[in-house]
Amino acid sequence: MKWLLLLLLFLPAGARAVNSPLVLHRCAAAAPDLFVATINCVVGNVTAGNTIILDIHYEGGSETITSTETFTCPAGSFNNSTISGHVYHLKKCYVVLASNHASFTIQLTAVGSPAASYTLNAREYQGLSTVDGSSGANAGNTLSLVVTTANSGEWIDTFCSDFSHSVSAGASMIQMQQTQSNPLDVSQWRGWSGYRIGAGAGNYTVACTTDTTSNFQQIVGLAFQVGSPPAPPAVLQAQECAGTTANSGSAEQECTLANVVAGNAVVVGYLRRTASTTPVCTELCSCPAGAAANQIYGGQTYYVQTCYVFLASSHALFSVRLNNAVAWLLAVYEVSGIVSFDSGSGCAASATSCTYSTVTTNEWTFMFAADTHANPMVPGNSFEPRGYLENVTGALDQAVIGAKTTVSSGTNTASYTETGSTTPMISAISFGPSPIGVRHKVQIF
Repeated sequence: MKWLLLLLLFLPAGARAVNSPLVLHRCAAAAPDLFVATINCVVGNVTAGNTIILDIHYEGGSETITSTETFTCPAGSFNNSTISGHVYHLKKCYVVLASNHASFTIQLTAVGSPAASYTLNAREYQGLSTVDGSSGANAGNTLSLVVTTANSGEWIDTFCSDFSHSVSAGASMIQMQQTQSNPLDVSQWRGWSGYRIGAGAGNYTVACTTDTTSNFQQIVGLAFQVGSPPAPPAVLQAQECAGTTANSGSAEQECTLANVVAGNAVVVGYLRRTASTTPVCTELCSCPAGAAANQIYGGQTYYVQTCYVFLASSHALFSVRLNNAVAWLLAVYEVSGIVSFDSGSGCAASATSCTYSTVTTNEWTFMFAADTHANPMVPGNSFEPRGYLENVTGALDQAVIGAKTTVSSGTNTASYTETGSTTPMISAISFGPSPIGVRHKVQIF
């Protein structure tokens, strides 16, 4: 089935011909190949009636999923593969939320010997409807799969994993999340979550790509009918890449986004140890000095920073690398609907809040905050919890990513709360919205 991806569209939100389900909030967690049995994730500020899709990858005999509401995990979207004498599991689950929750917690525990949890991705969607119960499909030793849909216009959600340097979107696929725990340029477990939409009922290929030949490839897919998706927001925080490290010595990081669009922006938040330097990006990233802070914990200096770049070109793969340091937590997003950086807006502090100033009204503000993992971090001052990361080994081992439209110009505050906070760090930067409406990728089938 032919389809078009219109890369640039200068239209107000209400003028778009096609609305797609929106990801409102995400969380990601990853562990290395070191047999960490349990990883955790928190999806913030979820709403009754929306759908959370959960993707997990683990090794062992079975798993326990402990969550605020109970997930359904169809048998068809569950792959078990025995590779080199080890049993690896890839699973896609979902829950239609019965209630609102300020913090929807998810814990994955692998059971057996050995027991290791590798990646966990979770996304809250608005606009998905009934699951296509017969659509679940899975395969091992491949990153390509055919999913059969029963109805037209179904959303085919896909999760794949590989032990490699990089995993990205295959043909016709849109990235939602990529998560890994790795040193730079070293093969490690990586989980990729994305989707495509089928025009009519029928067979559709879903796929990922990798830069490394591996026997550890697995893929699962599950389709959902689309309900009544909302119009996109003025600023759309689209695809995500999340990276963590579990190496306390030297662990650099790289995150990749797929098929980014010229004119959109890439925003970055990170926590690293040792010297704070500018990330190496496919296009030059800018990291305002006012959005950097550091503090000493356990005899080590930690740095927090937010950065950005407005894309001059479209790229099939956009990379953000943190070199020559221990890159503890890294979050990268493609953002549409912003056109300029407010050069005086950056703030950062070794605290749970920082004060920033905006020149104009309705600027979009991006916040990255990190702390020790005592309890969930909750953004304050009307910041939405757009993302969450967990690092399973470290002093500062969780981060929350917040965003908001800062309605008033002048002095404002970015903040979060956490019961038991001991090592707070926060950074924020603001951007001017597009004066001519929303600039989004639009799929037409």
